[in-house]
Amino acid sequence: MLGRDWRTTLLALAAAAFFVFSVAHMRKISVLKPDAEMQVALPRFVQVIMAAGDRYLAANIGAIRALVVTTARMDANAYHILGLIQSDVAWLNPRHEDNYYIAAAILPWNGQLAAAQNILRHAVDGRPFDFWPTFYYAFDIYYFLHDPKTAADLLRAGALRTDDEQDRLAAEQVAALWYQKGADPRAAAIMIRVMARSSRYPRFRDYLETCARRLDGLASLADAATRYQMQFGQPPQALNDLVTSHIIAAIPQDPFGFGYGLDGKGNPILFERPQR
Repeated sequence: MLGRDWRTTLLALAAAAFFVFSVAHMRKISVLKPDAEMQVALPRFVQVIMAAGDRYLAANIGAIRALVVTTARMDANAYHILGLIQSDVAWLNPRHEDNYYIAAAILPWNGQLAAAQNILRHAVDGRPFDFWPTFYYAFDIYYFLHDPKTAADLLRAGALRTDDEQDRLAAEQVAALWYQKGADPRAAAIMIRVMARSSRYPRFRDYLETCARRLDGLASLADAATRYQMQFGQPPQALNDLVTSHIIAAIPQDPFGFGYGLDGKGNPILFERPQR
């Protein structure tokens, strides 16, 4: 009887401590206007206790909270809490599919890039059979962090995870486009030619070689612009300045037909569509 009373007392004390801790924790968080689901992110051990010690159940509960929230009514603090909740789900169950998908679709677009990348990194490690966490992780690096080379490297590695030949080919094509966005056109051309040599598809190899030739032209223009800057003490105002100054004989032909141009600082760039 004494043992049973001791366990009952301990359980009551634990419940009381949990209630006090939760109230104190919630008081630290400003009152939010959006849904109640986004008003508090409980510590992970509390979530596991509330799920009867089952971390996977705790992860499912957190994922449901993220699924039912109405994002149209959320402010910056609520998105921060959503990032915390989904990060906890990723820690509790890195293989949770809905969690990483929701994170990729919502968090980086609402000021929670670090949380999104943390969640996607867990999914990349926890789901080695799944290509898409790597794709979303690489896309965020490309789009939000402006690092196309790192993004392309990751995307190519992720493409090896899929058995679908079309998905793999599409990933390789996107990686090739991202390499073209890199700061060093010669390095990008080398990487794309490596990709071409390893491709099993003749038409795709031809496409990659065309991309590489386009980058060769950009690299030659970049060298010419540097020489122009050294010779005249200012960047070129137009590509034709490189010809009239006799630094190059002619503007390279873009094999895609879109052409080359200059950015606001006089650096040669690739046009992404035909110029009128």
